[in-house]
Amino acid sequence: MPGYIYAKQQSNVYVNLYVSSETIIKTENDNQIKLVQQTDYPWKGKINISVDPTTDKPFSIKLRIPGWATGNENNYGLYISKPSEEISISVNQMPYPVNIVDGYVTLKKV
Repeated sequence: MPGYIYAKQQSNVYVNLYVSSETIIKTENDNQIKLVQQTDYPWKGKINISVDPTTDKPFSIKLRIPGWATGNENNYGLYISKPSEEISISVNQMPYPVNIVDGYVTLKKV
C-alpha cells in the first residue's frame, strides 16, 4: 500500500491516501522530505501531516481531495454526497486557502 499513499513527480510530493504512516521521499532536486501522518481517518476527519525537509530547496505538497468531500462522487453525476463539514486546511495552525485543481490542493514551500 505505501506506493499508493504517496507519490512524487519532480519536486512535487503527492499525498493520495490518508492513513497513519511515515515515509521519506527524495525529490528530483535532491531534497529528502520526511512525512508523518497521524489520523483516525475515516472515523474522524482530522488529519495531521508533519513535513520535515532536509534542505531549503523549494517543493510542493499536493493533498488529494476526494470527490465525496466536495459533494461530487464522480464526474458523471451518478452519486452525490452531502459532506457534513467543509474542507479546511491549516499550515502551522494558520488557515490555508482550499483551491482544488485536478483533485489536489497544492501547498508550496518556496
